[in-house]
Amino acid sequence: MSNYTRFIYAATSTALPSTIRQHLVEITQICETLNNIEELSGVLIYGNNTFLHCLEGSEQQINKFHQMSLESPYTKDFLLLKREQVATKSFRFWNIKYFIREVALQQFFLARQQDTFNPYMMQGSILDEFVQLIIQNQEAVSYTFLEQYENIATEKTTKSSHSFRAFNYLFIALFFLLLTALAFYVMTYL
Repeated sequence: MSNYTRFIYAATSTALPSTIRQHLVEITQICETLNNIEELSGVLIYGNNTFLHCLEGSEQQINKFHQMSLESPYTKDFLLLKREQVATKSFRFWNIKYFIREVALQQFFLARQQDTFNPYMMQGSILDEFVQLIIQNQEAVSYTFLEQYENIATEKTTKSSHSFRAFNYLFIALFFLLLTALAFYVMTYL
């Protein structure tokens, strides 16, 4: 007898490019809270403005989450890819993954002559292979996604400040070059 239900769906983000980060943070906060309370586990994969969400939990928990997913303001174009009974959970926790950061997932799609993440195209044995791949590539994390997000944001801020400093140095160099040219012009023609 099966104890758990595995629920896999695809959806498209409703966020604008300028608000996608905030949407991902809000989605993650909701999912982490729900998954801790409801004891759901799995993975949400984001890429190419789409999601593939694979969850495992009791039939009752999955039914509640399914209804919430259909009514979510964060997604549209919900497509149930698979719902099946499983004897045990394959995911130990809930996590979010970004397709552009996951080499194994990218290689999976490239091996099938697809250069972008499109969960809507995943059916049958390809979906089963993909789920096995994400199960094999899950890693235990001792911190929440929000902490990961903060690390990513800090990393981007550091890179931005380096870019800003480089721009400042370029501006200063151009200023001195113009000042030198002006001084040369004044001394030569006046």
